Amino acid sequence: MSDYGMIINGQKIHTENTFSVLNPANEEVLAECPIATREHLDQAVEAASKHLRVGQKFLMKRELQSVEKSLTQLLLIQKN
Repeated sequence: MSDYGMIINGQKIHTENTFSVLNPANEEVLAECPIATREHLDQAVEAASKHLRVGQKFLMKRELQSVEKSLTQLLLIQKN
Protein backbone atom coordinates (compact mmCIF):
# COMPACT_ATOMS: atom_id res chain seq x y z
CA MET A 1 0.00 0.00 0.00
CA SER A 2 1.23 3.48 -0.83
CA ASP A 3 1.31 6.39 1.58
CA TYR A 4 1.09 9.79 -0.09
CA GLY A 5 1.75 13.31 1.14
CA MET A 6 0.73 16.67 -0.28
CA ILE A 7 3.23 18.88 -2.06
CA ILE A 8 2.84 22.51 -0.94
CA ASN A 9 5.40 25.05 -2.13
CA GLY A 10 7.83 22.23 -2.99
CA GLN A 11 7.58 20.61 0.45
CA LYS A 12 6.05 17.19 1.04
CA ILE A 13 3.45 17.44 3.83
CA HIS A 14 2.02 14.49 5.77
CA THR A 15 -1.07 14.71 7.93
CA GLU A 16 -2.45 12.59 10.74
CA ASN A 17 -5.85 12.38 9.03
CA THR A 18 -6.02 10.35 5.84
CA PHE A 19 -8.56 8.66 3.61
CA SER A 20 -8.30 5.30 1.87
CA VAL A 21 -8.23 4.99 -1.92
CA LEU A 22 -9.90 1.73 -2.92
CA ASN A 23 -9.56 -0.48 -5.97
CA PRO A 24 -13.15 -0.50 -7.31
CA ALA A 25 -12.80 -4.06 -8.60
CA ASN A 26 -12.06 -5.68 -5.24
CA GLU A 27 -12.24 -2.82 -2.71
CA GLU A 28 -8.62 -3.43 -1.70
CA VAL A 29 -6.98 -0.37 -0.15
CA LEU A 30 -4.43 0.94 -2.67
CA ALA A 31 -3.22 4.02 -0.83
CA GLU A 32 -3.72 6.33 2.12
CA CYS A 33 -3.95 9.97 1.08
CA PRO A 34 -3.76 13.02 3.35
CA ILE A 35 -6.76 15.11 4.28
CA ALA A 36 -5.86 18.78 3.97
CA THR A 37 -6.75 21.32 6.62
CA ARG A 38 -7.87 24.88 5.94
CA GLU A 39 -4.30 25.99 6.74
CA HIS A 40 -2.90 23.61 4.12
CA LEU A 41 -5.31 25.02 1.56
CA ASP A 42 -4.36 28.60 2.44
CA GLN A 43 -0.64 27.74 2.16
CA ALA A 44 -1.15 26.06 -1.22
CA VAL A 45 -3.17 28.96 -2.64
CA GLU A 46 -0.61 31.49 -1.39
CA ALA A 47 2.29 29.53 -2.91
CA ALA A 48 0.47 29.04 -6.22
CA SER A 49 -0.41 32.73 -6.44
CA LYS A 50 3.19 33.73 -5.76
CA HIS A 51 4.57 31.40 -8.42
CA LEU A 52 1.91 32.43 -10.92
CA ARG A 53 2.94 36.09 -10.61
CA VAL A 54 6.60 35.15 -11.14
CA GLY A 55 5.68 33.00 -14.13
CA GLN A 56 3.55 35.75 -15.68
CA LYS A 57 6.42 38.25 -15.40
CA PHE A 58 8.77 35.77 -17.07
CA LEU A 59 6.31 35.07 -19.89
CA MET A 60 5.60 38.76 -20.44
CA LYS A 61 9.34 39.46 -20.69
CA ARG A 62 9.79 36.64 -23.22
CA GLU A 63 6.79 37.81 -25.25
CA LEU A 64 8.13 41.37 -25.33
CA GLN A 65 11.53 40.10 -26.44
CA SER A 66 9.86 38.12 -29.21
CA VAL A 67 7.87 41.15 -30.40
CA GLU A 68 10.99 43.33 -30.24
CA LYS A 69 12.91 40.80 -32.36
CA SER A 70 10.09 40.66 -34.93
CA LEU A 71 9.91 44.45 -35.17
CA THR A 72 13.68 44.67 -35.60
CA GLN A 73 13.53 42.13 -38.43
CA LEU A 74 10.71 44.06 -40.12
CA LEU A 75 12.64 47.31 -39.87
CA LEU A 76 15.71 45.66 -41.38
CA ILE A 77 13.65 44.26 -44.25
CA GLN A 78 12.08 47.65 -44.95
CA LYS A 79 15.48 49.36 -44.80
CA ASN A 80 16.86 47.08 -47.51
